[in-house]
Amino acid sequence: GKGLHVTVDLVEELGADGYLYGHTDINGKRTDLVARVDGRRHPNAGETVTLAPVTGHVHVFDVETGDRLTDREVTRR
Repeated sequence: GKGLHVTVDLVEELGADGYLYGHTDINGKRTDLVARVDGRRHPNAGETVTLAPVTGHVHVFDVETGDRLTDREVTRR
């Protein structure tokens, strides 16, 4: 389907929510990402899932500073 094909590295279970830590390949470069998932029903490490970003619910951060990037900054990169 449409979206990012992500290999799951770890899911941190936090009750109703969980954080999926995984990686994908973008333009030949490994890209790490984190996504919020259902804490009760989530994929396991090693599985590949397809994540479809939802407009207005995506947050991108600078890997060096940790600062959140604005939509304008993201589209320039």
